[in-house]
Amino acid sequence: MSHSPSPALSLSSVLERERSRSNLWEVRRMEKMRFAVLMCAEDSEYVKQVYGGYSGVFVKMLAEEGETWDVYKVARGEFPEDDDLVLYDGFVITGSCSDAHGNDKWVRDLLDLLNKLHSMNKKLLGICFGHQVHSSSSNLTPKNINYFFLFFLEKRLMISKIGA
Repeated sequence: MSHSPSPALSLSSVLERERSRSNLWEVRRMEKMRFAVLMCAEDSEYVKQVYGGYSGVFVKMLAEEGETWDVYKVARGEFPEDDDLVLYDGFVITGSCSDAHGNDKWVRDLLDLLNKLHSMNKKLLGICFGHQVHSSSSNLTPKNINYFFLFFLEKRLMISKIGA
């Protein structure tokens, strides 16, 4: 299995490439894209000072001009309303020190949310814990997951695709 880095890409450009054949995408391109960060960890003092919190790290790294980014502190039980899920083009699930296979209420609620998002064919980007919890949701198997490795070089997102 080999992988090769792609040119620097943002989450929007990855989504655009994946949806380029869809008529729905032509309509969405005219609208402002909207994403949600599902925060699975508490902010450290350092990250608060430097980035304004972990959500600031992800927004600075992934956001493009004109996009809307909302943050939900799921580790505190703050989740998007079911009716609002359709408003988002994609979701980022952050890292955490918690057990992705644990029995904490918020982790179980996150798994329920990810199953809903999966059934809606929403785009998901999991970072560390986020990837683990995403992989354990639904009936995801190596046959129906596309794996991506993320590289962060000089504030550019490099994505390498592994597998089918």
